[in-house]
Parts: sequence; structure tokens; C-alpha cells
Amino acid sequence: MIDRSNFRAWVTLIALIFVVKAADVRAQQTSFNVSDNGAIALMDGMITESTAIEFSGLIAANRALKVLILNSPGGQVVPALDISAVVNTMGIATFVPKEASCSSACSIIFFSGSDRFAEGQLGVHQMSNVDASGVQLLLAEILDAFERYGVDRRISRHMLTTLPDDMYFFNDLQKAEYGINRSDEDLVAAEPVVQSRARIDYASYPPEAYFDSKEAIRLPDFSGRDGWARNFRTRIRNGLSAGPNFAGHFSMIEIGCGTSCRFAFVADAKNGEVFSFPYGGEEQYEMELLFNANSRLVKVTWMQDSGTCIQQDLVFDGRDFEVVAEVTFARLNFCK
Repeated sequence: MIDRSNFRAWVTLIALIFVVKAADVRAQQTSFNVSDNGAIALMDGMITESTAIEFSGLIAANRALKVLILNSPGGQVVPALDISAVVNTMGIATFVPKEASCSSACSIIFFSGSDRFAEGQLGVHQMSNVDASGVQLLLAEILDAFERYGVDRRISRHMLTTLPDDMYFFNDLQKAEYGINRSDEDLVAAEPVVQSRARIDYASYPPEAYFDSKEAIRLPDFSGRDGWARNFRTRIRNGLSAGPNFAGHFSMIEIGCGTSCRFAFVADAKNGEVFSFPYGGEEQYEMELLFNANSRLVKVTWMQDSGTCIQQDLVFDGRDFEVVAEVTFARLNFCK
């Protein structure tokens, strides 16, 4: 676990070593350089489709990864979103060293960090080279991700209003005011929820079965059994067709319902049956879900009031969710 009392100084020292190595990394046309103990990795260069694949391999070989150092001009959005989801779920910290830069799609990965510090340049702008319908879909995914990662709305505004051939770089004042750099005080205030999330391990609740074949996925019966969810049939079908991402053979499908509002469905790849996640909407404002395909455990966080957040650990039995732990903690900018 990261020593939060000296996180910034510690990771800066490591970053200095890695940035020196970055030139060699680029010369070899590789995307990642990993420390000997597997706790720290540097991502250097353009983000492409293969970057997400390489990162998956890195995680498989280095399950103890704690810090991802970023030095990238950006690249493709979809693999950046894929990487950010893993970074966020695993509680990996992100860091941009003083002499480095993280721009465009790279910023999505940066904002997903459990702890995050940008001493170097952090930049955002509009997407480019995407058709109109593709822009709408990707933008929805980015904004949904930003909500989960506790990104200030002013950051999204700078992204949406900066043309693709330009770049908006945040200054030091904005990094503090927008909550871009999580302060030491923030880390202390967030410690109770961090401890709670570590207390119950995902591995303690393995799936009962897996489902590896996308070709055999059964879609919901919206004309009969699953008709109650037919208003969201397109999102549910798309989520299920992408393959299981929760509890072995289920898909957790999150849907936005406004600013900082979201709800979710769970769909079974084996028979297509759809279940409603018990929380969401205005009742659980700023809801965030943390889950993965190798566990029946879901960690859900939401805002109780302007100064307090709640986190519950829920275990799924294939049909219903049981609460196994709950903790409250001080709300900072978001329930994160």
C-alpha cells in the first residue's frame, strides 16, 4: 500500500529515474517500462490499440502495481478509456513528472488514478478524426468516466471548448482549485474509505462460473421476461454483447441519468436475464461502482449529504445483492 505521508516526494524520485530511461524506451518503440519490484510503471509515447493490450499484459505480470507514471501526447480514446477503467478499479496512483507531459487521451488515464499528481503539463482538448456519431458515443463514455473519477465540471468544459488543433494546459492554481492534484489533506480525509475498500478483498468472493464465448451470449427477452427493462434495451444489449465484466458471466451496465447521476443493470450472459442494481438515480447521487469479472463483490459509493459519503460492499448471489460492510467518510469534491 502507498505511504501517503510522503507519496509525492517518493514518486518524484522514482519518476526522475524513469524519465531518464524514457529516451531508451522510445528508441525501442515500447510503451512501458516497469520497476524491478513491479510496483511502478512508466507509460511513454502515443496511445494506440496495442497500448491497452500491452497494459493488460503488464497488469497480469505485475499485480502489485501501485503507481503509473505518464509521459504521453495522447492518441486513441478507446484504449485510454480501457486502461483508465483498470487503473481506477485497481486503485493505482497516477503521476506526471515535472519534465513530462500528459495530454489529450492520456489525461483520461491520469484522472482515473486513486491518488494523482501532475507536476508536469496536463492538457485537454476536443477529439479529432472521429465521425459525428462516433464523437457523441465516445464523449458520453468520457463524461461518464469523468464522473466516476471525481473530475471537476470545469475540467470537462475546458476539454469541450478547446479545438482539436489546440491544447488547454492547466496551471498550478487550477490544479489545486479543480482538485486535479489530490492534496495531502485530501488523502488524510479519504483514508477511512481507502482502508474500508482494502478491508474486504475481491478475491474472497470468486465467481461461481465463467463465460468466455461471446458467440454464445444470450440476449435478453424484452418481449417477455425482461420487458420491464425494455426502455434501455439498446444499452443493455450493447453492454451484454461486449462480454462479461462482473462475477464471471454477468455484465454490469452503467447508464447516466444526468449530471453526477447514474444507475445500473446486471445481465446474465448465459440466459440473457436482466436484473436491476439496487442503487442509483437521485437517491444515490454521485454513485460510483467498483467491480471486476473475477469477483461477485461490488464496492458502491454515493453522496449522503453535502459533507458525507457512504460506501457499501455488496455481494451478488446471481440474483440479489447482500450488504456485507458499510462505512461513512467526509466528502471532498466528490464521493471518491
